[in-house]
Amino acid sequence: LLKREEKIKFDFAARADSVYEPKRTKEWNVERLKMWHYCALAGADRIFIGVESGSNQQLKRYGKGTTSEQNIIALRLVSALGINLRIGFIMFDQLMKGLDNLKENLDFLERTDALMKPIDIGDMTYEELYDKLLNDKEFIEKHKTGKPVYTIVSYMLASMEILMNTPYSRMVQLTERKEEVNLIMNDGKPDMNMGRYATSFVDKTNGNLSEACQMWIDSNFGVMYTIKSLHKVANPREKKKLYSYMETHREISHFLLKYLVYNLSPDKESQIILSDFLRMHSMEHILDNSKINVGDGSKENILNVMTNWQLIMEKLLRDVEADLNKGIITDSEDHRLHNTLKRWFSDMGSWSLINAYELN
Repeated sequence: LLKREEKIKFDFAARADSVYEPKRTKEWNVERLKMWHYCALAGADRIFIGVESGSNQQLKRYGKGTTSEQNIIALRLVSALGINLRIGFIMFDQLMKGLDNLKENLDFLERTDALMKPIDIGDMTYEELYDKLLNDKEFIEKHKTGKPVYTIVSYMLASMEILMNTPYSRMVQLTERKEEVNLIMNDGKPDMNMGRYATSFVDKTNGNLSEACQMWIDSNFGVMYTIKSLHKVANPREKKKLYSYMETHREISHFLLKYLVYNLSPDKESQIILSDFLRMHSMEHILDNSKINVGDGSKENILNVMTNWQLIMEKLLRDVEADLNKGIITDSEDHRLHNTLKRWFSDMGSWSLINAYELN
């Protein structure tokens, strides 16, 4: 590809341990960094990495064979080469207990030392670059973008889909026997159209959070997918604007979960971060809303909190609507964005799942 006169762009999908594997030698990892750099020079425009979690307990259940810190370093190495990144992330899984895994995921997604500005290698050797990206805190601080990891998550707040004949499905079946609980619905029969089981959560509160977050995803799906589709064919100026909407939506979704977790197990540090976020969106009053019952993990309380939080999403979409009316962004010929925005505003405060079965 490097030798071809005609240059192309292409995407990759990879595992984190295809980028960085601490169990292998330094020589192997340096050679792998060199390989990814050659891919970048040959036209690699984007890499999708299946990170899946920032919790080591979850990563073990998922059978990823990676750690949270390993994932951070993998993202750092690839982004430093100037390759765009997207990551897969599974926030909820049916066997999680308590809120610790969620807190670990939130902390991971807020880290700003993973995404680097493109670094000109220049006279540096690959080994020198590798060492600096792993161990030189001053170098990392100087070259980081400052953007948190959640800005590159393809689908925020997703839950595990338990596919047939997978190690995770066998883990669920083992948990059913050990703890004498029924987790797999429909008498253990899978949905043959999708090859997956409808499954409840071991922890009821996590099940309620997962279901609420899926409702949040479903409520925003039409308008955000339309924005994503328009982004693919937009001119550079509009592309930048459309992408800013997607980033803001990810940020709002991230802090929605933080808000929910904070109200189930409040701590001062989370309150400070949430206050800063709400101040930025001129929504400081939300933290004092009387509908919130601290420590109450019921569906009713979670949905009340989510309806309250939806005011921030409305503010974003009103800005999108204004930009559309001013001609700052261009709609599709069938007015898809206008129509999905109209539908979103009319459905505001109404929560339901697109899929027929409930998650818990």
